[in-house]
Amino acid sequence: MNKSAAPSRPALNRLLHLPRQLADTSTADVRFDAGSRAAYASEASNYRQVTIGVVLPRTVDDVVAVMEACREADVPVLTRGAGTSMCGQSVNVAVVIDTSRHLPVCICNPYRTRENDRIASVPMARPVWQIL
Repeated sequence: MNKSAAPSRPALNRLLHLPRQLADTSTADVRFDAGSRAAYASEASNYRQVTIGVVLPRTVDDVVAVMEACREADVPVLTRGAGTSMCGQSVNVAVVIDTSRHLPVCICNPYRTRENDRIASVPMARPVWQIL
């Protein structure tokens, strides 16, 4: 019979220290409370999985700092945009990095030019809430 392995004390200590480490090393909003974790436990699909915590990075440097801290703590990471997946890709037992709140999204806007009637692609940066 296989026994499920309980996390070792150093691993548990790293996990418990992670919220403080994330708050100290970045300017991101760090949310490890039950309400935030529950809010990110679902998406547009029927899948439900409570997360370890939620981080709302304000800059790309915040994303890098969160990734480094989670790597050091051996904690899985899941990036999430709008949470519109229909197949469960944006829920998991991981630290969720939600980029939709503070980071702009770069999209390509195809349009026809008047001069030669060909399609050009112009990058436009907007917060994701303006796109949706």
